[in-house]
Amino acid sequence: GIDSRYNEGCRELANYLLFGLYNQNNNDFERTGFPEEVLDDIIILIKPDSVHLYCNPVNYNQLLPYVAHWRNLHFHCLTENE
Repeated sequence: GIDSRYNEGCRELANYLLFGLYNQNNNDFERTGFPEEVLDDIIILIKPDSVHLYCNPVNYNQLLPYVAHWRNLHFHCLTENE
């Protein structure tokens, strides 16, 4: 989320897991036209045997190319109405 993004440790971990997607100077997000808090609205739950990714329909399309290859990945995505 927006609070974690500005925490150095959280930002480094997110960039490690998502290949630099959340760099402070990433202009790809700015071009989408969506507010930063919508794009940053993700939760990654790492368990010993699986990874659960909670996101919204906006950032789902941004995240998918970075995580589609993860094994035992479970997406939890809100609908457009939610």
